[in-house]
Amino acid sequence: MRRINRKKIVIQVGLLSVFILFNMLFFCFYWGNSLLDKYDGYIYPNVYIGDKSISEISINDLDKNIDEINNELISKQIKFKSPDNEYTFFIKDLGINIDKVKLKKEINDYINDSSYINKVLKITSNSKKVFNYEIVYDDNTIDKFLTDLKESIDTDGSDGILVVDNNRNVSYQKAISSFNMDIDKTKKNILTNIATEFKNNEIQLEGETNKRQDNDTLKLIDTKTSSYSTKYNPYISRGRNVEAGLKYLDGQIIYPGEVFSFFKIAGPYHKAGYAWYDGMIGNGVCQIASTIYDTALYGGLEIVERYPHDHFLPYIPGGQDATVSSSGNYSLADFKFKNTYKYPIYISAYYNDGVATVDFWSNHDAKEGYDYYVESVRTGYNRYVTYLHKTKNGQEIDKTFIANTYYYK
Repeated sequence: MRRINRKKIVIQVGLLSVFILFNMLFFCFYWGNSLLDKYDGYIYPNVYIGDKSISEISINDLDKNIDEINNELISKQIKFKSPDNEYTFFIKDLGINIDKVKLKKEINDYINDSSYINKVLKITSNSKKVFNYEIVYDDNTIDKFLTDLKESIDTDGSDGILVVDNNRNVSYQKAISSFNMDIDKTKKNILTNIATEFKNNEIQLEGETNKRQDNDTLKLIDTKTSSYSTKYNPYISRGRNVEAGLKYLDGQIIYPGEVFSFFKIAGPYHKAGYAWYDGMIGNGVCQIASTIYDTALYGGLEIVERYPHDHFLPYIPGGQDATVSSSGNYSLADFKFKNTYKYPIYISAYYNDGVATVDFWSNHDAKEGYDYYVESVRTGYNRYVTYLHKTKNGQEIDKTFIANTYYYK
């Protein structure tokens, strides 16, 4: 009896084990099918394109997500650097994109080309599945981009110079090296960055470079030190003479200790640009001599040579004028001043709507903290005495006699 009972127990245990195993298999199959049903038409968990998760999105939205990743890539800025400049573009300007077809196929293959068990294991795995996209480009687009870039950036360069903006502000522009871009070598740098998926957003522009020279003296010019303006009639030929005189003065540089001669720069007064007016050619250029005379006075500079007119002038206070004249190629009366600053002076001379202006630009410390203004006192019939006042922080430091002027006409 005992042997029969043991055999019965073994059979019962066996049947129970089979039952349990069957139920486990049924549960696993049911659970697995439920998982597969859940992710039918969806991306599995822990799936990434690069560092962006596409887990559990609808396969129908895969194209949209790949497009977003592509747009994010091609919208990144990329900098092209030459020795002296930097140019910013977008990756899309190079005709670069993700290989979207290949990437989509790889993701679909990962989801579809698997056995039942492998699919379940992929869904339940805690490990990341990362798809790294490939970049595709069109050679012709890159070549055209580089050809256009070369055309716009190749330069003969320039030494350090002073430049004047539209508001007549003067500033120093540092030397720019000449540059001749090598398209083939630069293209190799682009292809290297493509291979690294633009991990570095800077591309060196290869080419031939020649350094140009900076001007340490002109660098010092940074401040308008004095200015004076006078009015004129721009609609008559005299106005043409005023404007011609300004053009000759504009851009002149007077170095420390140098004496400026109006005749040397703007004379003789029959040369190109001057017109006939009221009995003589160049009539009216004296107005510019007077304008620069007062600019020099307000700058506190030394007047070396100045002659007054024989009659009072409507465009400037009495005693503050200067006349110039020439006969043939010789000066009869000149206006001169000396640059007593430790720094060069840049003359900015221009006109606008019947107003002639002369500005002096130099270093911010050229006047050593002093300011100057001119006082012209009428002392009798057509007689004027002119003084130069020197101030600092609003307090008068000195008052200097400049000249006696008598207009006998």
